[in-house]
Amino acid sequence: MNRQSQNRRGAVLVIALVAITIFAMVGGALVRLAVMERKTVDGQQRQRQARRLAEAGVARAAARLASDPAYRGETWSLAGAEAVAGQPAQVTIEVNEVPEKPGWRRITAAADYPSDAAARARERQVLEFEVSIED
Repeated sequence: MNRQSQNRRGAVLVIALVAITIFAMVGGALVRLAVMERKTVDGQQRQRQARRLAEAGVARAAARLASDPAYRGETWSLAGAEAVAGQPAQVTIEVNEVPEKPGWRRITAAADYPSDAAARARERQVLEFEVSIED
């Protein structure tokens, strides 16, 4: 084998190593991008679910107020069979009088989903409405 042939083989080896390195770097960047995108989508899903739970908390409080005008709220924990997608959740409901509007109530529902995770989402819904009190 002559010297020129050995140089070509060495150059091809260097080019192959550079190409493999570039492909590995691009592949690693794509994997990191996919992981970040997945975390973003998961966060958005948790936020949407927390918003739905807060809305459900407001609806729950409105229904309770319709039958019991003295209702002032509760902490609604969803676990086990009630858990959302297997994740526990918690909705804190508060009902207060609206000082400037006699006969009106302000419902505040704050939802945490999932309730026990460091990456939980929190949403809050507020609704004011008039309560009819029968004598």
